Amino acid sequence: MSANRNSSLDPPEKFDTAHIALSCTFVVLIILLAIVGNTCVILAFKRFRRLRRVTNYFVVSLALTDILVAVISMPVWAAYIISGPSLFIQRQLIQIFWTSTDIMVSVASIWHLTFVSIDRYLCITGPLYYHTRMTSQRAILTLGAIWCYSIIVASLSPTFWESDLYTLMMVVLNYAIPVIIILIAYVNIFKTARYQGKQIELTINGKARRFSMSAEVKAAKTLGVVIGAFIVCWSPFFALNLNYYICHCPPPPLVVSVTKWMHFGNSMLNPLIYGVMNKDFRFAFKRLFTDHFKKSSGFKGRSMGTTADQNSHGKEKEEERKKREREQPDMANGNRSNSSSNSLREFSDDFRIGTATFTIVLILATVFGNGLVVVAFSRFARIRSVTNYFVVSLACSDLCVALFSIPVWVAYLLTGPVWVFGADLSRVWTMVDILIGTASIMNLMAISFDRVLSIMTTMRYSVIMTSRRAIFIICCVWIYSSCMATASFFLFAKRIFNLVATIMCFCVPLLVIITAYSIILKVALYHVKQIHATTPAQYPRSHCNFLRELKAAKTLGVVVGAFVVCWLPFVVINIIYSLCETQHCLLVNPQVILVTKWMHYGNSMINPIIYTAMNNDFRKAFKTLIFASDATLEDEIP
Repeated sequence: MSANRNSSLDPPEKFDTAHIALSCTFVVLIILLAIVGNTCVILAFKRFRRLRRVTNYFVVSLALTDILVAVISMPVWAAYIISGPSLFIQRQLIQIFWTSTDIMVSVASIWHLTFVSIDRYLCITGPLYYHTRMTSQRAILTLGAIWCYSIIVASLSPTFWESDLYTLMMVVLNYAIPVIIILIAYVNIFKTARYQGKQIELTINGKARRFSMSAEVKAAKTLGVVIGAFIVCWSPFFALNLNYYICHCPPPPLVVSVTKWMHFGNSMLNPLIYGVMNKDFRFAFKRLFTDHFKKSSGFKGRSMGTTADQNSHGKEKEEERKKREREQPDMANGNRSNSSSNSLREFSDDFRIGTATFTIVLILATVFGNGLVVVAFSRFARIRSVTNYFVVSLACSDLCVALFSIPVWVAYLLTGPVWVFGADLSRVWTMVDILIGTASIMNLMAISFDRVLSIMTTMRYSVIMTSRRAIFIICCVWIYSSCMATASFFLFAKRIFNLVATIMCFCVPLLVIITAYSIILKVALYHVKQIHATTPAQYPRSHCNFLRELKAAKTLGVVVGAFVVCWLPFVVINIIYSLCETQHCLLVNPQVILVTKWMHYGNSMINPIIYTAMNNDFRKAFKTLIFASDATLEDEIP
């Protein structure tokens, strides 16, 4: 804990691989959840009048601090863990900026919660005068004072962060005192609530008063849970800082990491608590995710409404080895397999000729099939459903595989085992390979999400999922894939990146896809029972729409299944390389590597075949394009 004792406890110079992998995976999940959750809180407050209570001004400002933690504090801390102290030694401005920001948001967070407790205390103890004492203007003034105080405290950190006195003052002024105030406030809230609960029974209008007090006490309970979560997440961190001030004995690195992630993790908890315990926030989150496209809904404009239904989210050698590795190609999308790749000399000329022939066939079939998909989508109106936007995006990623990834891979097989094309091309090829691989599975995840919406909201699907929304989701898919690919360019020789990429770009999306299709199966079984209970003449329009959407889900389910079958062996090899610490477990049979690589490349050719076999509209469109048939030209876009 050399420079930044107050804001963060320093990690060791180097964590083990498993720890870094776990940390990177954890930070990505926390960042995503924190940004999405707290953004929903802000949007809900902005859009729905019912949430614009004075207390929620503090809640929204607290959400802003959590977003700052997710956007600035967490990424820099994760980079620090991966790269070690050299990150700050070489870039002191980054350290100063990060430390100041980290202190600012932590101080702001606890003082927000302190004033939330004071607000609840005023509301419970003086409900008749609360609205005159605590107005929106006073709440905004209080928030301004909190942020000014937090900025002042943070601005002092670059000057005094080596001072033990500064550490002690930080713990006392910005943790101990606020916690004492919070505890006193909630003790008084509890006492007042019990007293007034007894008095209510003695009043004539007890029923109305009980309802009013119940609402305020319930809000106090929700915010009490938020405060409790904050104390649980932050107490170990402040305890370590205080312990270091007293004895100057550095804690174990793992303890440092756990306490740091605990307080970072607090940034994603608050929206979850609001969604579970606050009916208004829960209803607003639901509307933001499902019905905010409906202009005729009860949440129209910025109003939440008031009706009842609206109340219903080693070192030189090691360096030399790494340098050689960086100049070698990526046998498995970023995984080092030099021992295996060197054994490529075992392959005969006949094998190489066969590989070249197979490659030509695979490339031609992939380009032809996916080219048909793109052209059919652009020419025929009947093909232009929202779901097929994702299908076309998937076809584009498959075309990239055929035009770039496969040719470079085959050139390596024919000229190997030594990579003769230079380190730059090796990195670019790996980056593009990861880009399109990630884009493929993320497109499939988007398709699964789209199918869930269409099955569960059959009548409102066209309103919820529009072509503009589909294009936006596709852009997000490609941006995310580009970010992962760019990261691979800079972390090319790190096994840890392979493990993280495997988890974030295969395991997590696959889990989402399986969950989505489990929901589809459950809903389908329910609808089948409903349909069997009616005669054909009694089929409502929703049943007909459901059967059509279910058929599309089956086709895309086969596409997803083919993807999993083709990619799973490749991903397993990646995981083995990422977790292996010895050369013995890297001696994978080269034929196995080749088979797994060709399996996942071959997946790019399969999808158009599936569309032809299972989708009537695509079949007709392909027939028209290939044979110049006039059978479906009435559907052609002029």
